[in-house]
Amino acid sequence: MNKANARLGFLRRNLHIEQQHIKEMAYKCLVRPLVEYACAVWSPSTDCLKSQIEMIQRRAARFVTNNYHQRASVTKMLQQLNWESLEARRQASTLSLFTKGVQGEVDTDAEARLKKSTWSTRGNSAKYIQPQSNTIMHTKTFWPRAIPLFNQQRS
Repeated sequence: MNKANARLGFLRRNLHIEQQHIKEMAYKCLVRPLVEYACAVWSPSTDCLKSQIEMIQRRAARFVTNNYHQRASVTKMLQQLNWESLEARRQASTLSLFTKGVQGEVDTDAEARLKKSTWSTRGNSAKYIQPQSNTIMHTKTFWPRAIPLFNQQRS
């Protein structure tokens, strides 16, 4: 997060242009990849970390729209820019990697870790059983985090 904030500050200090699309491209190419690197596997587990990451995108929205007014709504800026939240992007990335792992497109240990449900309701036979977790830390890892997302998408 520090590196992403530093890079956003660098852009803000050195990119003195008015074209919004160029500022947006600079953010998407230079800052957002730092925040989203390996986000399918690593995802922040606490609300505090999630909000810190979202704040980077909120600061970027102010930079791109060049609106630093105290009463300006950053949520409206994000809607205007048509940027989805970083949390939604992490979930989409997690679902994509999970699906690729199940289909064998990515070399994972999916067969060993996943168990399909033996019963189906209303035709939803592709659901997976949530693995038993003894620690909170384990519930935040990839497979236990991805299975409910996948099952929710299928219902």
